[in-house]
Amino acid sequence: MNIAMIVLCVVIIFFLIIFPLIVSYKAEKKNENDDFKSTN
Repeated sequence: MNIAMIVLCVVIIFFLIIFPLIVSYKAEKKNENDDFKSTN
């Protein structure tokens, strides 16, 4: 039971850290493309 709880916590922490990174990376890429289009 404890191992399951630890695994669950690790998975939750992983998503809390990785998911925002992916979202911000995609948003950053989109902004770069918009800036590129507006400058040229």
